Amino acid sequence: MVMVNTWSCRYYLRSLDAASNSVAPTVISTASNYVLSGVIGTVMFDEAVGARWWAGAALITAGLTLLAKPEKDHED
Repeated sequence: MVMVNTWSCRYYLRSLDAASNSVAPTVISTASNYVLSGVIGTVMFDEAVGARWWAGAALITAGLTLLAKPEKDHED
């Protein structure tokens, strides 16, 4: 797990360096962290990850995606 977290931080910092703002790398990092936590927990540790957990992770990811979308200028 230490190696996975190290890789995650490394690529997160690289994406922050390459991006024009910090929103997109943060959203991608957070969303992938939730999904990978569920997958690794299920595969490696035989944890019971139910539909409610996956629905919650999907809602968190959707909310982060909505926050990351650029605002459109509305002309009145």
